[in-house]
Amino acid sequence: MVKVLPVCYPVLLSGRSDGDGEDFYSGDIVIHFSSGTLTFFLVIIYAGSVVFTLLALPRPAFCCMISGLFCNFYLFAERYHNAWPMLPMHLGLVGVSFALAITTLFFWQKKERIVLLSLLFLFALVTLFFPKDFYLPLLRSISPWAHLFFVAGICARALFVAAGARAVVVWWQRGSAPAINAVTGMVACGYVLLTISMFSGEVWSYLGWGTPIVWQDAAITALIALWFYWGCFLHLHYLRGWRPVTRGAFMVFGGFFTLLCTVIPDMGPFRWIL
Repeated sequence: MVKVLPVCYPVLLSGRSDGDGEDFYSGDIVIHFSSGTLTFFLVIIYAGSVVFTLLALPRPAFCCMISGLFCNFYLFAERYHNAWPMLPMHLGLVGVSFALAITTLFFWQKKERIVLLSLLFLFALVTLFFPKDFYLPLLRSISPWAHLFFVAGICARALFVAAGARAVVVWWQRGSAPAINAVTGMVACGYVLLTISMFSGEVWSYLGWGTPIVWQDAAITALIALWFYWGCFLHLHYLRGWRPVTRGAFMVFGGFFTLLCTVIPDMGPFRWIL
């Protein structure tokens, strides 16, 4: 018998009993993943990066950031490899966190670095205490459309969250139109990726379930809501009377809205790590 433990907790396999003096795992092969332990260290690493940034120590903060990026990559690659060729279920938080970490490196010298690092710390905390990695992959996800839907979606949401973080700084400082336009470019790239994700998801849904949209899935509903919001934002971008401060406020709200639509559907029940 093979017993797969939840990937969110480190487990001591020796000396554990069921209360009657018998070994709890006697006769079983225990498969233990290191995801929980690595996520625990990821929280500490990103917290260190935030603290070092607040203390104006750029080198230790950058070292923590790079270490967190590699831990994030390992978490993402491990779960994807374990599910291949199927799609890993509820990997959105880890995937968006990894894409957001890469985005943070491009804006390391910018003032919004502390906001991005705080978001990475938040993603790591939610992944650790609210894991949702206990669902088995779907056989219907063995499709290139499923993988395109997933990868393009997490990249789009990471760009939206990063744009919202940058807009916080620009909006707070009453930034000019060129500064807002630079952030709007990130939104446009994210919208293209989100469109690719949404329509590839509809193709996958039609081929797998016979309907282009499965309304019962919270992730799909959140994806459609994000697509409409950012689509309206880009259309309003061409209005001449729309001031940079107002656009910045809409971008800040959009980043927060994207954060909610990313975190809440992929949150599992609360689990204490000890």
